[in-house]
Amino acid sequence: TTDSEGRYMFCDLIPGTYKLQFVAPDDENGAPRISTGQNSGDDSSDSDVEEYKNGVVETGPITLESSQNNPTVFAGYINKICLGDRVWYDENLNGVQDKNEPGVIDVTVHIFDKNGNSVKDIYGNTVKSIKTDSQGNYKFCNLKPAQDYVIKVDIPKTYHATIKDAQDNTINSQDSDAKEDGTIYVKNPVKDDYTQDAGIYCDCDDYKVHPEKHKSLSAPALNVAGVLAMILGLFAVARKED
Repeated sequence: TTDSEGRYMFCDLIPGTYKLQFVAPDDENGAPRISTGQNSGDDSSDSDVEEYKNGVVETGPITLESSQNNPTVFAGYINKICLGDRVWYDENLNGVQDKNEPGVIDVTVHIFDKNGNSVKDIYGNTVKSIKTDSQGNYKFCNLKPAQDYVIKVDIPKTYHATIKDAQDNTINSQDSDAKEDGTIYVKNPVKDDYTQDAGIYCDCDDYKVHPEKHKSLSAPALNVAGVLAMILGLFAVARKED
């Protein structure tokens, strides 16, 4: 069994060819650990077991000559995670998913890295854009943990993103996390996170959410040309009366 630093050693072996087999316990959430990429770098530090498998994994054949030591046989593991939640109609414009507020169907949702590039999952596949289901839910799975992600919701035409972060996610995970352009920043997730919500509302209600953008119209001030035209008009009328 590996020690507190994950180290192990088999000693006093006779010369020959061997394989090492690793059985990793499930993670703290009860999910199996996934073996990471095989032979991805320097042999003194990269993983040597079968890649992207859970449960029992093995190395290839390892040959030891007489008096030879090999301290470079490693097994690396990674936890895959999911990110997502829901796109919904914020009917009362409070930025929070209230009871009976409906989800939005068939909204396209993308995921990028922090630089706006496409994302690859733990298997090396490009993560494709998806659409919300019949309840407005979406999720991206098989993602690598411990790196920043950007989720982008394509807000339908004539709609806007509702109030962002109306409540603290540590207290209530039902508020909207999307900026005005539909982007949601997820910083360094290390486990599944289903709190990335986006609330939207009708364009006709925008003045209620952003009253500062809808100031009352005032009478236009007269410009110089307008004043001159008015004076000339009055002068012409006066001459006609004369």
